[in-house]
Amino acid sequence: MSRGKRNSFKAEFEPGENLLLSWNSKYNDLPYRKIATAVIQDGTRLIVVCRSARDRIQISNILKAYAIPTDSIRFLLFDFDSIWARDYTPLPVWTPDRKTGLSGYVYSKGKNRTHDANFPAFLHQELGLPLTPHDLILSGGNFVTNGQGIVICTDQLTDENAGQRASIGSFFTLHNAPRLLVIKKLEHEYTGHIDMLMKFVRPDVLLVAGLDPGMKDYPTMEENVQYIRSELPHCEVIEIPIAPDNGSYEHLGNVFYSYINSVILKKTVLLPLYGEATDDRAMDIYQNLFPGHIIEGIYCKDLVQLKGALHCMTAQF
Repeated sequence: MSRGKRNSFKAEFEPGENLLLSWNSKYNDLPYRKIATAVIQDGTRLIVVCRSARDRIQISNILKAYAIPTDSIRFLLFDFDSIWARDYTPLPVWTPDRKTGLSGYVYSKGKNRTHDANFPAFLHQELGLPLTPHDLILSGGNFVTNGQGIVICTDQLTDENAGQRASIGSFFTLHNAPRLLVIKKLEHEYTGHIDMLMKFVRPDVLLVAGLDPGMKDYPTMEENVQYIRSELPHCEVIEIPIAPDNGSYEHLGNVFYSYINSVILKKTVLLPLYGEATDDRAMDIYQNLFPGHIIEGIYCKDLVQLKGALHCMTAQF
């Protein structure tokens, strides 16, 4: 198969037509409504995955109560195990004719979350998008690409695929991504995923989480950043500090108040905020990077206690 006839990974900063949100009505205090409002106003199609018909009715009533139109929303009924849609939704790709396709993988937590593991086949059937399955073990949150052949993951990828180097190589070669950079996961960051630590915002611009020197994972993160700088010398690396916890980094534990876990839409960026002084700095950095976008700050300090933020609970394609 020639390079031109392969699928290619979509970068997050490339405009997507759809944003998918797994909405669990047990957690209506999470920022679902604010996400839905921003997505609809952006002109991106919102796909809401509901666990049951009862949930769909309840969610529709919540949206209508806040005068949020539901006629443009696509509702799907699927009994998902977790709200972290990013981790079990197939990766978006460009097909050779520049249409949207999906790249499947074996969900790394699928043994315990069997419904989530079956979500790619369900989505393919419901939306009719072409799906290419693969035996690579992965969580979608541990993947970031510049859309031009470079992918960054943490070493959770190699840990989960120990002894399967051929599988790793074939997955990325299959999608025109010959360059895989693997950084060290942080001991005190719960997910082990790259989407808490690094994010391409342009093919040659990478946002990275800036840790306070007093944090235990600071040396590892600095090593990761230096590795990226050496491997991608022509890439601009911009550090954005993580937020403290009530002014201190001592009690963060495995909860990371990361501004990297944002969502880039056509005309809007959904940015997690934490009620800390660093929020303003994060807003400024994103506004400078996306001068034509609305930077929609969404309070996520409660959400992140569940070990994820906006990027984790959504998926784009």
